[in-house]
Amino acid sequence: MQKELPTFTYVENDFDLEMICKELSKEEWLCFDTEFVGEKRYHTLLCLIQLSSANGHYIVDPISIKNLDPFLRLIEDPNILKITHAGENDFRLLYQNYGILPSNVFDTQLASAFVGYKHPVAFSKLLDAELGVKLSKGYTVTDWESRPINKKLIEYALNDVIFLKELTDRLVAKLESLGRLDWVKEEMEKMELKDAYVRNVYAEVIKNSKVRSLRKKEQVFFLRITKWRHEQAKIKNYSKEMILSSTNLNHIVRAIHSGKEALKRNRRLKEGFINKWADIFIEMYEKPMTDEEREILNSIPKIVKDNSQEDLVLEMLNLLIRYKCIEEQMAPTIVMPRSFIKLIKSSGEIPEDIINGWRGEYLGESLLNWIKNKDGIDVSFEPDKLELRPRVRKEG
Repeated sequence: MQKELPTFTYVENDFDLEMICKELSKEEWLCFDTEFVGEKRYHTLLCLIQLSSANGHYIVDPISIKNLDPFLRLIEDPNILKITHAGENDFRLLYQNYGILPSNVFDTQLASAFVGYKHPVAFSKLLDAELGVKLSKGYTVTDWESRPINKKLIEYALNDVIFLKELTDRLVAKLESLGRLDWVKEEMEKMELKDAYVRNVYAEVIKNSKVRSLRKKEQVFFLRITKWRHEQAKIKNYSKEMILSSTNLNHIVRAIHSGKEALKRNRRLKEGFINKWADIFIEMYEKPMTDEEREILNSIPKIVKDNSQEDLVLEMLNLLIRYKCIEEQMAPTIVMPRSFIKLIKSSGEIPEDIINGWRGEYLGESLLNWIKNKDGIDVSFEPDKLELRPRVRKEG
């Protein structure tokens, strides 16, 4: 069913925001969402804030309001439960634009993973399944910056918050019956940490599988031109792709050792761009490596010798975990994210989050021991069974 849209208050000046937030500061919970525009920008533009509480429903216009401090204090207030769905993106925006971290949060997308929904699950699907509410998602991509905002857009925006408290109550009841509420709280505490939102300008270098094939000098240059691209994007408030596409960045990295003429001869690179920046890039390339750069390059996971047997064992252990999750109403991707599998395969390191905390408790001692000792396991295929068993070491 589609519930009728309730009355709401449209907030578009500093005085009204101050008064409303003063009242909201007395509430125990606050449902929260944002609409924003990030395309072609370095700094994401916050265009709309939707709030819902026992005190009422609100649409806040951050484009018209000069001072958002009263609202930001609510997000930081540990006495108010902030309820979101996929709120990590909203909190990241607030951290990067205003330097604040949330306190006391509950995320329905994250919570739903602990009661059997796939992760991540769409808000509309979760609402339909839990509350029988069907939402139209026709405005997923729209120009939230334009004013005035029409009624249909406001309805779409409000629908993202007005059902969150009822949904939360339903999920909490399920989590309590399954004995998993503490696990969810442990996972949600990570949403309150700075590390979840800090922009790492070197992340694209560290994650780039081709960086290991470069010579050390090119690796250092890769770091420097990546940082340069971010700095230029920040100054101009353009997306980094508008400054220099990733494809062209890779072309420059691979050609830089041959000098300025090699850059000019590359038909994929625009002549005007190279004429403007080539000397600066050459200077970047020639500078000695710093201790900081050495440390960053050392943080790139080392390639572990290919071992098909170990990879097979790891995949089979992952399948066992998936089976356990499906049987016990847990989202497999929240217990064992694919990033964990990739890390174990690429470096041999087992993420701390698997061994300790709620994941270790959920997996249990036997599965944890299999994961820790994966390199000492053999797979045995029999006509009527398949076995994972400790590898027998040959004497002599």
